[in-house]
Amino acid sequence: MKIILRNTAHSQERESGNRLYYDFPEYSLHLNEIKPGGATDWHHHEKIWETVFVTKGELIIRWKEDGRIKEQLLHEGDVVEVGDTPQSFANETNEPAAFLDIKQVLSGEDKQELLKTDKVSD
Repeated sequence: MKIILRNTAHSQERESGNRLYYDFPEYSLHLNEIKPGGATDWHHHEKIWETVFVTKGELIIRWKEDGRIKEQLLHEGDVVEVGDTPQSFANETNEPAAFLDIKQVLSGEDKQELLKTDKVSD
């Protein structure tokens, strides 16, 4: 077991908000807080699979698809599999919003059965 305390995580303050990085050999977790009126920059990843879990507040995700910009309002508990889609998150509320960003390099192998059954009672 490995416990990583918040004060040992790499942190970065940005104009749009704060970010904590927890990096591991095969994946990383980024905890992002977006200030009211803040937004992330437009970006995408070519090899990293990105999954976002909204942990606080409301966010608007904007993404580019077929040459058009689309958007969806997200609430606490919503999940987005971003994949390699160009996207940006915006907080258009008066309260801070936050999301957990999980970044992985996937093999393309279906591991659902293993994920459902790999539990041994102690």
